[in-house]
Order: sequence, then structure tokens, then C-alpha cells
Amino acid sequence: MSKVLVLHRFHGLNDDATEEQIFDRTSFKVFLGLHIDDDIPDAKTIWAYIKRIEQDGR
Repeated sequence: MSKVLVLHRFHGLNDDATEEQIFDRTSFKVFLGLHIDDDIPDAKTIWAYIKRIEQDGR
């Protein structure tokens, strides 16, 4: 999920757009170490991860 956050912040994407781009872009999947058939994190999972990091003060 840390790599997902890197893509999220670096490309200035919102949670939904991050999910969509991971699904759509092969380069994102390669960066994340995902294969074509692997499940990708959905927008709610990305949102929850970001909120958890913010609560921890990071």
C-alpha cells in the first residue's frame, strides 16, 4: 500500500482515479508488483489506508 500512496501523491490522483489508473496502466501494475489477474486495491481501501496514516501522524 505504500507504493500505492506514492502513485497517489506523485500523480495527484484522488482515490477513485488511483484505483482506475492501477487497473488501466500496465506501468502502475509493474511498479506495484501486480500481475494482470491480481486484485487491485479499491478506492475505499486506499482512502482507509490514507486516513490510518494521517491518524498516526505520519
